[in-house]
Amino acid sequence: MWMRSLLEADASAVPAGAKCVGCRLALYMHADKESAYPSHAELGRAVGLSGRMVQTHIATLEAQRWLEVKHVRNRGNTYLLRYWWAE
Repeated sequence: MWMRSLLEADASAVPAGAKCVGCRLALYMHADKESAYPSHAELGRAVGLSGRMVQTHIATLEAQRWLEVKHVRNRGNTYLLRYWWAE
């Protein structure tokens, strides 16, 4: 449901690259916790983008409340899907 909602989002609000990164992140999610922690480089390889472009798209998704990113020093990021329409 999350991926479908993201893909149906207005293209002017959520660029195609952000949708691609978001969907790939959703595929990494653990079913029981709905969290994932791939690196930017790993995501970039999976979707054919640079790590920097992945960072940009993740920032877009976070700003628009599609993702919650928990930054943990020296451990990497944890990504959580946000179902903002159900909040």
